[in-house]
Order: sequence, then structure tokens, then C-alpha cells
Amino acid sequence: MKNKSVKRHVVFAVAAALLLCVGILAITLSNRGPDVERDYYEKELAQTIQAVKRLTRGDEPCLVFPMVTDIHYLKSEEVPESFDYCIANMKALSEELDFDFIACLGDVVEGNMPQAVTAEQSAHIVEGFASIGVPYYPVVGNHDDNRYGPKEVFTHEQLYQNYMNTLEKENVVFDTSSMEKTNYYKDFPELKIRCIFLNANTNGAYGYSNDTCKWFKDALKTEYGVIVFTHIPPIPSQNYGHTKYGTDMGSNAIRKFCAEADNFIIMFSGHNHYDSVFTEPFLSYTMNCQKFENENGDPALWTENAVKPQREKGTATEDCFDIVIIHPESGRIDTVRFGAGEDRTINYK
Repeated sequence: MKNKSVKRHVVFAVAAALLLCVGILAITLSNRGPDVERDYYEKELAQTIQAVKRLTRGDEPCLVFPMVTDIHYLKSEEVPESFDYCIANMKALSEELDFDFIACLGDVVEGNMPQAVTAEQSAHIVEGFASIGVPYYPVVGNHDDNRYGPKEVFTHEQLYQNYMNTLEKENVVFDTSSMEKTNYYKDFPELKIRCIFLNANTNGAYGYSNDTCKWFKDALKTEYGVIVFTHIPPIPSQNYGHTKYGTDMGSNAIRKFCAEADNFIIMFSGHNHYDSVFTEPFLSYTMNCQKFENENGDPALWTENAVKPQREKGTATEDCFDIVIIHPESGRIDTVRFGAGEDRTINYK
């Protein structure tokens, strides 16, 4: 009788766990917003299209792509459906502008759910970007490996399956070491530009693995100018808290490789939920989160010159992403901000 009782308790526990997962999935699905633009985005869409067309007018070829980071899907209590409006806005822009790809700098999910729920959320994210009809190039953020909550951390192979398996048809060059294709690059020969996408996490921890560092060093060996996309800047002073991030394994090596590469152009990163541009030890740009929020911890822990754009519900500032324009001949980078934040112009030659 005792064994039967234990078995019944095990069955009930498993059933309860399954019901919990199903319930969480149902809540996730019910919170998805409609795939339409809100009226207050119309002016922002028109102004963004006009600005990008003005900056791409002329004979100089350029690389043009939307860039977004830190979606933290469904985390915003005020505007939980903002991701779906972000997709609608990018889709509307893509109908008027010629994008080469979409760059995502990580933390698309909160990563605090059972694996099945986070995988379902990440699938929704990937499907949303795929619906735009433009190649989607993501990097892995610290939340994306599901290290928070139940501690069901994804392996590198799972990360590839969750976020990057759509890249096979894009002719990218993968890192096939222990990182399981979570590092890769894409060349644009007509512009002589190589875009490198780095995984700044390994095995549920911050930092660049030895395999990532080795692969990155080899990927820098090109006659093309190099643009690097990663989630966490490998420089402590550029991160929230100043020393909490960027001191982790491999960060020193990545920082050294970038600073010493003659063909290095710029590093784009997210993670910090604010905007800032740095020129030392190399040109780098960290951008604000797409997630709707107005606070970011203690401002005393922000990096120097960081700006946190003000957001207001019921306005275009509910959304936040950039259209990046690289002019390789003139050595200029223009960023046109959609939603909360400001446009920037950076000269790198």
C-alpha cells in the first residue's frame, strides 16, 4: 500500500507540473497583441522613412538594417504587447525601405520560465521577425539561455535551435566548435563589410568562451571592414555597475582583438537598457531596450554620458529600435531612432 501511495503522489506531482506549464503557455498566448500599427505610429513611420531615404540618397552604396535589443517578451506590465507592434512597425518600414537584414542584440525573452515556455516564446519572436520578409540575425543575450527562475539552462545546441536555425539559408559562416553555431558572420562583398555576431555567454554564465575568442580572432582576418554585434560589451566601464560585466572570461581577449584590428569599424551591443557611444578603446555603441520601461536601476551606476529615453504609454515612444546606415566609402554611420530616443551620426574614418 505504501508503494502505491508513493506512486499516486508522483503521478499527481507530474500532472500538476504539466498543468502549470499548459497554464503558463495559455497566458503567454493570450497576451499577444494584434499584428497592426497603432494610429500614433503613423507620423513616426512617415518621419523615419523620410529620414532614411534622405540619408541613403546618392551614389554611395550603404548597408541598411533595423537593430533592436532587449525585448524581454511580456515583461513590461504597461505595454506587454509592444513586441507585436514592433514587428508591425518594422514590416511597414520594410515596405518602403530596402533593408539588408535585421539585427537583434539579445534578451528577447525573460528566461525565467520552464524550458518549454521559453522555447514557445522564442519561437513566437523568431516567427514575428520572419514575417517581415527580411533576413534576421540575432545574438544570444544572458536572459535567452533561460538561466533565471527554474534554472533550466539551454545548451548551446538548444540556443541554436531556438534562435538561429533559420540562418542556414542565409549563407552565413558558423562557429562549429563547442559553441554549436551560436557565433557566426555574414559577408557583404559589394560593400567590403563583414558582420560578426558573438555569443557573450557560455554555460549559463557571462563571458566569451575560449572557443569563441579563438573563432573571433580568425574571423577578424579579412580585408573587409568589420562590424561586431554582441549582447554585453566586453568593457567594464561601458556596462551598468561599471565592473559587474565585461570582466568575465574572454572579455579581455575580445577587447584586445577589437582594439588592435586595423579593419575594425564598430561594436553594437545591448544589455544596459540605455544609449551611449564610446570611442575608446575602440568605437562602440550601446542602445536602449525595446521593452517599454522608464527606470534602469541606480543612475549612479550608469556608464558616463548614458541616456535613458523617456517613454510614454499611448505614444510612439512605446517602441524603440534603430535603423542603422553604414556608409563604407565616406566612413560614416547614421542611426535613425524609431520611437523613444534620438538619431545619431558617427564618423569612423
